[in-house]
Amino acid sequence: MTLLDAARAYQELMKYRYVFLLGHKGIAETLTLEFTKEAFHHLAGLHKIGIARIRNKKYALDFILESKDVPKIESRDVLIDRWECICRLKEMIESNRIVFRMQKREFPSSQFKADYLMTKETCVFFIKDNGPLSIFTARDDQLKNAARNLKLTT
Repeated sequence: MTLLDAARAYQELMKYRYVFLLGHKGIAETLTLEFTKEAFHHLAGLHKIGIARIRNKKYALDFILESKDVPKIESRDVLIDRWECICRLKEMIESNRIVFRMQKREFPSSQFKADYLMTKETCVFFIKDNGPLSIFTARDDQLKNAARNLKLTT
């Protein structure tokens, strides 16, 4: 997987607005999930690399998609992992095998707080304010911790 593959997959997701009806113990709530250009920057891990041309959240996705000179990025496992998850995200969302959970506290080994987390197999996708926050392949201990959160039915 490359950064360009992830950018193309994300661009495809931007065409859709996903609406989920979630519930627990007879109480229902609606989650609307939208993919903005700016959210790609963090989702793809671009904040972890110091390339000036892709530092701007507003223009990073367009630059990657339109440039014939996409900068070579050191193939770090953490970045490739994110890009692979982004490439699988549309299939993950549209499958009937995803699990939503309320996320009320920080996820282990991260500093962000999300409203929801979605899991399918080992891929974990975090949602905050109806948009993507982060995505990665979770370790076993992280998956066990995720299972402790309140499970919602779709």
